Amino acid sequence: MGSQSVVAIILCGILLSPDFALIFAYYSIYTDVNGCSCDEIILRINCSATGMQSLPVGLPEDYYSLYFNFNNVTFLNEESFNVSSLTNIHELSIIASNVFDVEDDVLGSLNALLWLDMKDNFLRALPYGIDQMQDLQMLDLSGNLISLIPLDSFNSNHRLSTLFLDRNYIDIHSLDRGVFSNLDNLRTLSVSSKSIQYSYEAAGEVSYSNLTGNNYSQCLNVSSLFDQPQTNVLTLLELRLNSNGIRCFPSGTFNDWFVNLQILDFGHNQIATLTEDIFQPLIHLEQLILESNQLQIIPSTVFTTNFALRVLILKNNQLETLSDSVIFPISESIEWLDVSNNRLHTWNGTARGEYTRLEHLNLISNSIAGDEPIQFTNIRRLRTLMLSFNKLTYFPNVTRLRHLEVLKLAYNRIKDLPLQALQGCRQLKELKMRHNLLQTVDESIVTKPRYLEVLTLQSNPLVCDCNLKWLGDPNTLSDAFYNMVFSSTCDSPKFLSGKPIGDVLQDNPTDLICNEFSDPTSMVMLVSIWLLVIALIVCFKLYQTFPFSRRKYRAIAMGGTVGHGPPAIPGLIKKERLSIRYRRMSEVDVEKQPRRLSSPSSPESPIKSLPSNIQWAKIPETQV
Repeated sequence: MGSQSVVAIILCGILLSPDFALIFAYYSIYTDVNGCSCDEIILRINCSATGMQSLPVGLPEDYYSLYFNFNNVTFLNEESFNVSSLTNIHELSIIASNVFDVEDDVLGSLNALLWLDMKDNFLRALPYGIDQMQDLQMLDLSGNLISLIPLDSFNSNHRLSTLFLDRNYIDIHSLDRGVFSNLDNLRTLSVSSKSIQYSYEAAGEVSYSNLTGNNYSQCLNVSSLFDQPQTNVLTLLELRLNSNGIRCFPSGTFNDWFVNLQILDFGHNQIATLTEDIFQPLIHLEQLILESNQLQIIPSTVFTTNFALRVLILKNNQLETLSDSVIFPISESIEWLDVSNNRLHTWNGTARGEYTRLEHLNLISNSIAGDEPIQFTNIRRLRTLMLSFNKLTYFPNVTRLRHLEVLKLAYNRIKDLPLQALQGCRQLKELKMRHNLLQTVDESIVTKPRYLEVLTLQSNPLVCDCNLKWLGDPNTLSDAFYNMVFSSTCDSPKFLSGKPIGDVLQDNPTDLICNEFSDPTSMVMLVSIWLLVIALIVCFKLYQTFPFSRRKYRAIAMGGTVGHGPPAIPGLIKKERLSIRYRRMSEVDVEKQPRRLSSPSSPESPIKSLPSNIQWAKIPETQV
């Protein structure tokens, strides 16, 4: 049954009965030919995962695609894989079929082939016949054992636009100069080697082992791969050279041929330094991947001409600082910034300028700390902020970030959640605060974000008191993260230590009580009040005691008695004073005295005036 008749029957069935059309189409589209499924709509022959060791004969000749994946054909020759009759094939896929070799002229007859996928086999060289496929546009040979690419391998493939050579044993430093020069329409090139094995030993540290040769210690001049092309490689848009053991780049690595390059991937190499002008010709660069290298510092002028850069991946390096002058030139274009798994101690990379397009910022697994909250308020369109596994002691300033959806702060040292911490974060959906030093959580943290779905508070020293009673209100927490909060355990008081908050709220909500003076401020106020009261009492006592002492002294001086004690002391004092007066009077004229000196009741002093030459005797000490 031809494809046109099948389509006509399906259209008629749709007009009469849609259900009938679906059932008929399911059984009529696919036909079985010698164990292969043939799709009459898209003209595809699918012989995948059948365990075949050879291609069946008698397959339709007018089909466009042939899938022979996950089989066991081993060798492609005229007996096991005769495709001479399938001259109309545009797409051929032989994935993971244990192919070791391809004999001459097996694929050479496929002159109309546009798409060839032979990844994950055991090929040791480029398949024969590829140089004859003048219309070939996509070639994928990833995951093989290819180690050599001859200089004339792609002389006739002028229409090839996509070439994948990943996960082979190709030494990119040993490739012939200009090996890809004839690929005039090349848009995507990806070359990586299985000879370089890397593993993450610690955050931001990568170890490498070289399994072949010593050429991996050399610097790579990317321009040499396209040296003296017949036409400039202005069509190249994507270049991926990851896992090749590249250590450095000489001057002039990129020239004007790469002016239209948009994606550049140098991940999983051993790059330790970058020159200041390495990316200067790449004015249209949009994605730059430098992950899993050994970068310790990035020059401040490295991105001064990359005004179109949207994605920058710097994770798994050894960066200790990243100044704001590095990121500032791309502040108006950057959308995704990943600096995770480095050695940053502070973060001020986005402190300068306004970031109008940055949506994702990843700073996980660094050593970021600080004496004050980190400011992110200048990143207005930020949607994802990840700061887990750092040494933060303050909640970052994310107020008024109305587009923020994900905030990850787990495994830090944050002690407090300010009441206005999430002010303006109406779109927040996920807040992760596990493994911090939080003692309480205010209700506003949950109620202000309208769409909060995930809240994790596990492994925090929570104080289960009256300040957490709001968690028992079912209207406060949504069902999406109700269990997440309730799984958190109490750290104090002692009789609630280790108990889940949910169990306390459900079984014994009255245990959540507050000590009025548990707050340090309240304790200070209480002590101050008590000290003030004690001081007032002491002053009052002193005020009462001091006047009484003066009255007592006067009474003694006048010869009276205080209380019921004997007058012995007043008598002695009186006699002493009289003796002093008699001595003084012996030197003056006694006749001028108007009164008797012995009068004890006279209120006035008996001496009106004394001569200036009187010698005053010292009062002798009287022992009582």
